[in-house]
Amino acid sequence: MGYKSKREKITSNKAAWHKTFCRACGGITNQVIMGNVHRITIKSGNHFYCKAGALIKLLKKKKLKLSAIKSKVLVRTGEAVPASAPCTACHERMKEVEAGGVLIECAECQKIGVLPAKSKEAKYYRVRDAVLAPKALIIKFEKCEQHENTDVPRIEV
Repeated sequence: MGYKSKREKITSNKAAWHKTFCRACGGITNQVIMGNVHRITIKSGNHFYCKAGALIKLLKKKKLKLSAIKSKVLVRTGEAVPASAPCTACHERMKEVEAGGVLIECAECQKIGVLPAKSKEAKYYRVRDAVLAPKALIIKFEKCEQHENTDVPRIEV
């Protein structure tokens, strides 16, 4: 299932490797996964990845039955799959947010950044939204003008 040719099926048993991407930012991480990985799509439309041979255990963990699977496709060697941990940059961002920083996301320019905990802007947003540290605060902007406007504190991302 999931093979385009007989040759691909035969060669798929050789040492497969996969680059990984950060689930938070989508950037490529330095983690590599060895072995065959399957992309499992369930009937609700959601999907997840699992190593070959770990499907039953993962389904039990997610409290799903085998009949919930819509498709199971072998991920090609070299294709990127989600990493088990965030990339170094996202990990540093999370630590800064836990320390009282503010996570900033812009839908238009796709930038993600963190206002340091001691910055005037972070303090402004935490007071405005009444969210105390260590609770995470995420500010989402739809347009770049919103975070580049002079009425709102300038955010460097």
